[in-house]
Amino acid sequence: MRLPAIIFLSLIALAASAADQLTATARYPIEPTGTMHFAEALTLSVDPAKPLTLKGEFLPIPGPTFRLSKDRYVMLGWSSTGSGMQTLHALLVSVADGAVGELAELSLTTDRSSAGLVVRHQPDGSLRIGMPQVSGEFLHDEEDWVLNLGANAPSFGVAEMRKFSVEAITLSDDDLFYAPPAQIAPRPTHVAWISIEPTGFAFSASGGARPKR
Repeated sequence: MRLPAIIFLSLIALAASAADQLTATARYPIEPTGTMHFAEALTLSVDPAKPLTLKGEFLPIPGPTFRLSKDRYVMLGWSSTGSGMQTLHALLVSVADGAVGELAELSLTTDRSSAGLVVRHQPDGSLRIGMPQVSGEFLHDEEDWVLNLGANAPSFGVAEMRKFSVEAITLSDDDLFYAPPAQIAPRPTHVAWISIEPTGFAFSASGGARPKR
């Protein structure tokens, strides 16, 4: 049976759309890990490119993915080492020479009740990541709080994070507030914006997270 032309063309469009999306699959520990949560292996795929497989300790449990441009993508994820702490991840990957490759990884470690990131779409199609303002009050294991913008980028402890410039926001329906696994973190009213650059993460030029002096 021949399909009507409009249905046939729609199926082609759907196949093409699926082919250029980033998908993530994870392998998890077989044995119970208690209050620790992580993946042992993570495979990132963009058909028809060769997938990227990451192996190691405390790899992120994959969450939503976003396409930034023709060949760049971001995957959000989370992991936990236990003791009431949690890390949120943003992996920036690209497709080049027929293969998926990792460009950079942002990681934010806080206590579980504070773990959350805002993802906001910009008019030009780019994304910004908002880190909720860090409270000046006592925090659980605050010596372990850290923001890392990538392997070749600076890291910031809680004292520096408290000095970040923040912007007042009202979350809209177009914003994503990512606070896995239970979405228990309070919805932020102030965030420090971090931009996604071609090859990594950086303070936003406008409303950015650059520390106050």
